[in-house]
Amino acid sequence: MWVRISTYEAQEARSRERSLEDAERARSEYLPKMRAMDGFKRVIMAYDPESGRSLSVTFWETEEALRSSEEAANQIRKESAEQAGDSIVDVSRYEVVLDERG
Repeated sequence: MWVRISTYEAQEARSRERSLEDAERARSEYLPKMRAMDGFKRVIMAYDPESGRSLSVTFWETEEALRSSEEAANQIRKESAEQAGDSIVDVSRYEVVLDERG
């Protein structure tokens, strides 16, 4: 399994309510697009209100699936950052070597 981790930074302070609204927009607008991509497994979003940074972590069945989703993922990332008023700080890709759930 592979992950793509996108890091964003808010251009202005954001309330918890606003973060939840952004997450709901991601669920309704972007998640259907992600689910349509071959090899997509799941997504996790997290927000740190103190730093104004947020993360999205998308999980992919294979490296090939991750790589073939790059163009569509770039478009989704750009649109979501613009709508939220965020800047994209970093995008990294990793192979998952341990996935233990409690």
